[in-house]
Amino acid sequence: MSSIGSILSVARTALLSHQAAMEVTGHNIANAETPGYTRQTLSLEQGPVRKMTYGIFGSGVRIATVGRAREMLLDQDVRTQLAPAGYSSTRRDALVRVEQIFGEPSDNGLAAAFDAFWNSWSDLSAQPNNAGARAVVRQRAEALIQRFNSYANELQRMETDTRTQASTVLEQVNQLTTSIAAINKQIVPMESGGNTANDLRDERDRLLDELGTLVPITVIDRADGGNQVMLGGRPLVDGVFTNALELTVTIPQEIRIAGETSPVRTMGGKLGALVELANVDIAGTRAELDALAAALITDVNALHTTGWSPTAGVSGNWDPLLGPTGSGISFFDADPTALSAGGIRLSAEVAADAGAIAASATLQATGDNAVALAIGELRDGSPSAVSGSFGGAFQRIIATIAGAGRAAGDAATVSNTLLAQSSARRDSVTGVSTDEELMRLMRHQQAYAAAAKVVQTVDEMMETLISLKR
Repeated sequence: MSSIGSILSVARTALLSHQAAMEVTGHNIANAETPGYTRQTLSLEQGPVRKMTYGIFGSGVRIATVGRAREMLLDQDVRTQLAPAGYSSTRRDALVRVEQIFGEPSDNGLAAAFDAFWNSWSDLSAQPNNAGARAVVRQRAEALIQRFNSYANELQRMETDTRTQASTVLEQVNQLTTSIAAINKQIVPMESGGNTANDLRDERDRLLDELGTLVPITVIDRADGGNQVMLGGRPLVDGVFTNALELTVTIPQEIRIAGETSPVRTMGGKLGALVELANVDIAGTRAELDALAAALITDVNALHTTGWSPTAGVSGNWDPLLGPTGSGISFFDADPTALSAGGIRLSAEVAADAGAIAASATLQATGDNAVALAIGELRDGSPSAVSGSFGGAFQRIIATIAGAGRAAGDAATVSNTLLAQSSARRDSVTGVSTDEELMRLMRHQQAYAAAAKVVQTVDEMMETLISLKR
């Protein structure tokens, strides 16, 4: 039958349960601003019933679970958006830097240096005997060379920095997978009794979100509390085991699972963007700039070597038996190592003396301007440059960079918007609202006070019983 002891037992379970609920609520309030924290919930249920001859009585309340307000589908939605956002943002920022290197349109850029170079040849063709005009040609050529060299050095530095950054990010990926496997090792035995390791799961989810920004991952949860993290169909984390990533030394670089010979099929995220930038965007821009410099060297030298350089003397290098053969003096250094944006330089003869610059197509024809005129006309037509002109080839480089930058910027805007929306949906479930927690705290406080009142009432009942014996 019912007894005073059973009433006290019911009150005791209420006191303990609502005390625990207030502890969980306080934990939520304390971590309201903690990154990656998931709101915890304490579920209460009725205690086991007691069968009496005259009815069935409850035994109070008990704690069912202490869980997390987390939904797997919302996590998957966020992680689907993390890699595209990291990929497009990284590409956008890097391509902006490439555009800044060229800084076009500009009064001091390569396009302006080209214009000044061609104008100096036009001026020389108007005054083929003017030593000052030759000096200006050399000066403008040196300015053009400096622009080529500067761009090449900046692009080389950026490519090196990007590859270094890719190596750093790859190390971060491997450190994160190791940490996730270590947490799996703690979670599995802790949850073997049916409980949930809430704080450990929060830490693991935070690491998974960080990893998902670096590489595109798929997370597969297991019934024992562990998980599997996949990248391109290959497991990076498999419970407590990990597979490290590595970058090949050869260029173009590839991302591989350590010990394997084939690259990872699907790549993206910040790491994929950095490798693609170094292998494709920056390296491609350098190659186009090198091709432009090589075309300039080839076309100018092809004309210049046929002309007469006054410093070659009265007979110069001309072969009187073969007719007008040219002095054979190159304007730019024709060495194969110099056929690039980083290597372009004046020939030794022109660097030593501006008088070596040829304007005439005929030996000792001091008034002849055929070579200077022909070189000046390369402005509008080039046999070697892509697009048939140096200006067109350079504009193509700038347009390619600008187009890629705009595309990356648009993609970053879309990806970041989708990520923000997904994160907001998840935060609406997992985040802590201090106002709501305070309301819960008040409800549990009132329930706790009511349970204490039951204890007080039972105490008065016992006093009544004791007084009967006096």
